[in-house]
Amino acid sequence: MLVIVLVLSAALAAVADKLVLKDGRKYEGTVLEETDLVIKFRTAKAVLTFKKEEIESLERGKTIVAEREERLTALKPENPAGYIEMAEWLQGPGKELFDEAMFSRLCNIAAFLDKGLACKAQLMLGRYSLSKGRKEAAAVCYFRALTADPANEEAIAKARDLKAGLDAAAKKEMTDISRALNTFLDGKTKEAIPLLRDAAKRSFSERAKEFMGMTIDELADELQSRAPCDTCKGKGKANCTPCKGTGLIPCEACDGTGIKKGAPAKPTFKQEVCRDCYHGKALLCQSCLAERTAKIHFTDSEVVAVPLQAGVEHVGFSQYINLGSWTRKKDGSKVTMIEYAPISKGGVRTCPDCRGIAYRPPTHDVDKTPIMRYRDELDSRILGKVEIDPPPESKIPYEEKWVKNKDFRYVEGEWTE
Repeated sequence: MLVIVLVLSAALAAVADKLVLKDGRKYEGTVLEETDLVIKFRTAKAVLTFKKEEIESLERGKTIVAEREERLTALKPENPAGYIEMAEWLQGPGKELFDEAMFSRLCNIAAFLDKGLACKAQLMLGRYSLSKGRKEAAAVCYFRALTADPANEEAIAKARDLKAGLDAAAKKEMTDISRALNTFLDGKTKEAIPLLRDAAKRSFSERAKEFMGMTIDELADELQSRAPCDTCKGKGKANCTPCKGTGLIPCEACDGTGIKKGAPAKPTFKQEVCRDCYHGKALLCQSCLAERTAKIHFTDSEVVAVPLQAGVEHVGFSQYINLGSWTRKKDGSKVTMIEYAPISKGGVRTCPDCRGIAYRPPTHDVDKTPIMRYRDELDSRILGKVEIDPPPESKIPYEEKWVKNKDFRYVEGEWTE
């Protein structure tokens, strides 16, 4: 906490007040207090007090926070270089207030508004990403810099070095996809499904649809529908584990009795009802989102049916009764009994192993030709026969998310059009 206070104090007082006395002496520091008669002034060495009559002039400095807001507000799309200058200021004089999102926004706005600034902007972002150890993000920035200026030596060198490392990692991930596809092509459908699931987010997986006509996840879904899940026997549903298929979890507060511990020998309903399960002996299972209906009986013989949902049973009851006094809201009639119907929903949930995909006996074989074509494309890159493409998002000299809404003006702390 002390470190935060010290940093904030330094940021707020970074631009000094300047005081000049009538005898020519000059001081820089911070005005601590000012009255009609005196000014208390802190310098780097001491706190001094001066009479107003001794002072020739006082020039108040801006805090670095005020300077940042002033600089941001002055930015205009007609002057793209101003955004780069502001980004540089955040890394230099304004580093106490450095904000990564702000820095990224400024650089990308400049790159979007003026292609001549794009290379410089992306180099700045690339260096920053490298300083944080984010090699993949840095590589994207350096490739964007090359899009703007293909001859830039720094971008060429950094992109080349980073790409070599990224390519090696990508080949390893492509090998996992190729192995999953080969497992299926070898006739091992069940074994292939989990391998395909694991491979669905790896390098080059985004191009699966281009070659196979489907994503890797869609291929896994198709295979799952042809191979009955061992857990749910192909139903796509399985008994909920926490409630063992009942939809109910025994109430621990009352040990499953529905009666509050310590209730008197001849209690009223209010005195005996468990405040956790509401006399139900069990709670609806939240894992399978169980539901059921309760019937509330009142002293005047009225019976009200209340739908209940797991985790929010109290919401259903509180529509009709005051839970503190167990009386009907509209007239104060007392609750005499609560009856519970069997669960109407719950006890089962989507099977976690097959993701709820039910078995459908196949009427035709899976066409393996496009799958082999995709596998061959992967292998050609793994073996170095085809160069691995740069990241797709590096093909334009800016990051789309920072510029898509054209929020290039900073007004009262908000970015707007």
